[in-house]
Amino acid sequence: MEKKKITSIFLITIVLFGLITLTGCIGPFAEDEPDEEIDEELAEYKEFELEISIEGNGTTNPIEGRHVYREGEEVELEAISEEDWNFKKWGEHPAYQGNKNSEITLAIHEDIKIIAHFEKEEKEEQDEEKEFDWDGKKIGEPYEAPDGLTVTLDSFDIIEKPGSFQYQIEYTLVNEKDSAIDEGIFQLYGDEELPQYGFFGELFPEDEKTRFYTFEEEKNVTFDILAYHHDQFHADSLPEDALIWEIDKIKDETEDEEEPAEYVIAGKEVTETEAEDFIDCLDEKEVTVYGAEWCPACGDLAESLGGYELVDPIWVECTEEQQKCEEEKQAGYVPEMHIEGELVDTMWPEELSEEVECNLP
Repeated sequence: MEKKKITSIFLITIVLFGLITLTGCIGPFAEDEPDEEIDEELAEYKEFELEISIEGNGTTNPIEGRHVYREGEEVELEAISEEDWNFKKWGEHPAYQGNKNSEITLAIHEDIKIIAHFEKEEKEEQDEEKEFDWDGKKIGEPYEAPDGLTVTLDSFDIIEKPGSFQYQIEYTLVNEKDSAIDEGIFQLYGDEELPQYGFFGELFPEDEKTRFYTFEEEKNVTFDILAYHHDQFHADSLPEDALIWEIDKIKDETEDEEEPAEYVIAGKEVTETEAEDFIDCLDEKEVTVYGAEWCPACGDLAESLGGYELVDPIWVECTEEQQKCEEEKQAGYVPEMHIEGELVDTMWPEELSEEVECNLP
């Protein structure tokens, strides 16, 4: 009997050991719950793609390619020209099409494709780049005078006053010789001779001096030659060896006072009358621009047209006239431009003036 009990206990032990081996540890364990907090954070924002392309020789910052940003981010985009190339304009996305600012701010609310256009710089001959008022010597060019000094006429300006003209010169003298040289003088020749007065000293070897001087004479006296010579006692007749800058023409009649510039349109200063005439013409041609104060491209466009105050007749501010924008806008972006009620690509002043035949001031 005792032997049967031992056998039964042994069999029960073997069965329990087998169950534990097959099922693992016995006891209730809660399963790991998913991290719902992370999923909620990811759902709080959207991501959009900014694709940057380049035409011509240049780079951008951020670099060309595809970039991903969160909705609502602002991206500072810069176009950088390579040597002998100039940035021309942005293209592709309607809100930035034609923008000529090399640095713009993009508001990320959708996928954006944008192209930086660069154009080859047109080089002119060196002489053509200079501005000349003289048929003889040139402004900015160094010339050796008979006295041995190197003379450069840096600038020459004519200032009109109520009863006279002022002739303002800036010039540089350099002594490249081995001994000291006395300074010469400038003198105007024409109806009369008008010399430069003052105390003039010596220039020692390697010395350089830049001087300013203003001649002044009544309007009825005209001059056609500016000369540099070494006669400090004022030559009555033009010395044969003088350096000569020939003045093409000096007006001796009072010009009408010009209206001062009040606005800048397409990078050019214009008067209030010119600016208002241009905007009035756009208004007559039924040009309408829908914009928003939070939109950087809208601000750039308004500024290129003379500023928000000036463009008011053709501008609809959607942050203030939301219902009007909802009823009339035909696209999902700003700035949005209409001509005679029809949606067109956003145009900047030069293109817009050609499109509707309004003369750009």
